[in-house]
Amino acid sequence: MKLAKVDQEAIVQAMNSPSPPPGPRLREAYAASKNGVTATRHSSMRQFAAEYDNAADATEAYLDSLSAEEMRDELYPHVRDRMGHLMRAIVSPAEDRQFPDGWQENPPQSIGDLAEEVFSLLDGTRVAWGKATAEQHEARAAMQRAYASRSLEDAKRHDWAAAEIRKRGVTCLDDLEV
Repeated sequence: MKLAKVDQEAIVQAMNSPSPPPGPRLREAYAASKNGVTATRHSSMRQFAAEYDNAADATEAYLDSLSAEEMRDELYPHVRDRMGHLMRAIVSPAEDRQFPDGWQENPPQSIGDLAEEVFSLLDGTRVAWGKATAEQHEARAAMQRAYASRSLEDAKRHDWAAAEIRKRGVTCLDDLEV
């Protein structure tokens, strides 16, 4: 499913807006940490985690303790992050159509419909394929290489764990004697 051009332009404008999110508490909460949870909130969440036996009950109690404004402050960065992932899921099929397997041997002569699709940069800037500068495409490529590198390192750790489990004839790493 592809967003209408008007919707995409509105999304790009909102994501690239130089003004911070509305409300002082929201700006503070979003700016306070990479994952949007302030140190104070994190400490409060830890208290709830220690008081309950399971995550569902602790989550319910924690959310019940928040005012509507605190709830918005808490949820904004998570919803924005998820929205970015959903928007990426919209662009990815268009990229795959424009750059099918083996595209390097037969590069496209134009980017067609992909020109209007947007992608994100590490700083949160969203830019349309057709409007992005060489520097922006290079920044996106570098960001994707860094993500791929971390994913490959994670894959190596899991390969090691699987090999150790099999080599030692146990069910899981916890079965290994330390």
